[in-house]
Amino acid sequence: MQGKTTFIIAHKFSTIAQADKILLLENGRLAASGAHEELPRTNPGYRELYELRFGRQLECQGLSLRPLSFELWIRPTQKLKT
Repeated sequence: MQGKTTFIIAHKFSTIAQADKILLLENGRLAASGAHEELPRTNPGYRELYELRFGRQLECQGLSLRPLSFELWIRPTQKLKT
């Protein structure tokens, strides 16, 4: 959607990651804003959501965790019970 302003409300990281700017809301208030690549480094809430979605899932499958296009490695804080 080049050359247009578009608001997308989404929960899926595959959708969110494509946005130029992401606004993270917590309890109806703006908690953070930025690009998908920078938010895990600057916002603990975004990082936690990402880890919950991908970190634990990949860990259970025995795969190494390399986020979409991040330059940083994110490690899960808890292991899933099996």
